[in-house]
Amino acid sequence: MESSATWMREPEQERSRDTLRRIFEVTETLLVEGGVEGASLTEIIKQANTSTGAFYSRFRNKDGLFYALHERFLADAERYMADALSAEAIEQLTLLEIVERVVVGNIALYRAHPG
Repeated sequence: MESSATWMREPEQERSRDTLRRIFEVTETLLVEGGVEGASLTEIIKQANTSTGAFYSRFRNKDGLFYALHERFLADAERYMADALSAEAIEQLTLLEIVERVVVGNIALYRAHPG
């Protein structure tokens, strides 16, 4: 599997990070509302209030955006699970409590990223 570095350039400036955040937020919203077909590159660029050049300076193509968005989601999930299920916590939790934390975490992730 390729790393996100091959799909997306990490922004160095705050303005660029803000543009990237808008692109991700708009893409997530469009995916929820209309699926992959509803998340056209034209609409993403328009709603993110950015330019085609700004998009392509960050991503190789729309697949690269989707890949980076997926990696972002997985990183959020990994952070939550690492916090909720640290080695110390697992030693003190029952199996039921561990399962409960996993389920609650998945629900929270779905609510934060419903698409």
